[in-house]
Amino acid sequence: MSYYAGLDIGTSGCKAGIIDESGNLRGVASREYTFGGSEQWEMQVDADHIWKLCCETIRESIHASGIAPDEIKVIGLSVLGETCFPVDKDGNPMLPAVHALDARANYYAEYVEWWREKFGALRVFQVTSYPLSYLPSAMRMMWVRDHHPDIFERTHKYCTFQDFAVWKLTGAPAMDYAMASRTLLLDVARHEWSSEFLNALGFPREILSDLRDSTEIVGQVTRAAAKATGLKQGTAVVVGGSDQPIVGLAVGAIRDGVVMDGAGSTEAIATSTRTPITSEAMMLLGEGSQCHIRRDLWLAIGFHLTCGHLVKWTRNQLGQLEMEQEKTGAGNAYDLITAQANQSPPGANGVMVLPHWLGSGTGVNPCLNPDSRGTILGLTLSRSKADIYRAIFESTCFEARLILESFENSGIPVGELKVSGGGAKSPFWLQLKADITKKQVTVPAVTEASLMGAGMLGATGVGIYKNLEQATDAVCRDVAHYQPDARTSEIYDRHYALYRELYNTLLPLNGKLRALTGA
Repeated sequence: MSYYAGLDIGTSGCKAGIIDESGNLRGVASREYTFGGSEQWEMQVDADHIWKLCCETIRESIHASGIAPDEIKVIGLSVLGETCFPVDKDGNPMLPAVHALDARANYYAEYVEWWREKFGALRVFQVTSYPLSYLPSAMRMMWVRDHHPDIFERTHKYCTFQDFAVWKLTGAPAMDYAMASRTLLLDVARHEWSSEFLNALGFPREILSDLRDSTEIVGQVTRAAAKATGLKQGTAVVVGGSDQPIVGLAVGAIRDGVVMDGAGSTEAIATSTRTPITSEAMMLLGEGSQCHIRRDLWLAIGFHLTCGHLVKWTRNQLGQLEMEQEKTGAGNAYDLITAQANQSPPGANGVMVLPHWLGSGTGVNPCLNPDSRGTILGLTLSRSKADIYRAIFESTCFEARLILESFENSGIPVGELKVSGGGAKSPFWLQLKADITKKQVTVPAVTEASLMGAGMLGATGVGIYKNLEQATDAVCRDVAHYQPDARTSEIYDRHYALYRELYNTLLPLNGKLRALTGA
């Protein structure tokens, strides 16, 4: 039996696991953390602290597995995209790591406008397959260049958590093409850094890490890393990739027509394509087509920003009673909330929610607009908390349908949805998604998709699996299927038609509200 390790560095925490060649998770450990605020940034975290937590999880997962370190052949990585920070020549972070959703510098509006004036939004999209917005790493690199020029001058590498973790493990940084796609600096068709964009920005090529295939062995665990993590010195390190294509691998969504639905804090919906999709229509809807974890594939991807974030907000702000009931042993607070939501009929008795607690997502025009705000409509004295609960869950599924329709309108086939993340734990939410999207919703057996996918890349890199298809066949199993109910779908078709009008109708008012309050 062969064993391999996966490390998942995400938005709200890190996890490590030891996996056998049949895809069984033999030991897992995790740590939580929070991107906090400061005078400079709203969403920042100490990169060294995150690495310390990663080391703790690797060490604990090895212990929990009972597997000897010398039996673990390789470790692979799965890492959140866009988040980045400058690092000196000794591998020390010089500023905090700043999240893609950071909004401190007015959403980096001046930099977005610079790109638009210098190259044009369509030109940027055709080169990078990333719709022009405040999200990519390049925006925070520009901010540091202008606000901390002394630090930028001394920066050896501008890292994501991927190349930083590879550096810590092996002594040299490296990044895969999927992660590089999230920077706005990669020519996705050529699979190389864009010298045109780097020269215009005044960024030396050397400030970015070398590019590697996602299954490539980029080094071995050093003596220092072995001491910190509990891995054996000399263990192979495979570069891995950004989290969304890796989740797709773990749930079996690297085949045509199978859609990965990562229903986590944000909801990312993605499917493999044979060529990058860089039409103007896709750009206007904010749908990217990044490099995949396989060189001959690309990943059409859309997302909305407040999926799990919104459900957590609902529990914390509206679910005080349910949280108290949880303390008495009445059940999980989330389950109690969805049980109430299930008491409200389809359409939530006329209550409708626009789930833009963090602004608009993709699948709409204008996309990724921070001026849009969360809204609850249709309240009367006869409406209940159950109606509000149901409308909140319905809104996340309406957002998913917007993205799926934008794919289909661009000629991308959409078959079943493979759902992972927190959204895969609720039968109510899964059936709701099937009814609203009118697609079969499938739940894979894997519960730690990002972690598992990271390990699968590592295992493929060292030959435990011949290729990614064999890895998928060995690991991916399904445990549940949800079929859309025709009658319920018909009801939701009518509500969805109204939902499509909601965003653009409210946007002028939300823009005025933001201008009025400054928040």
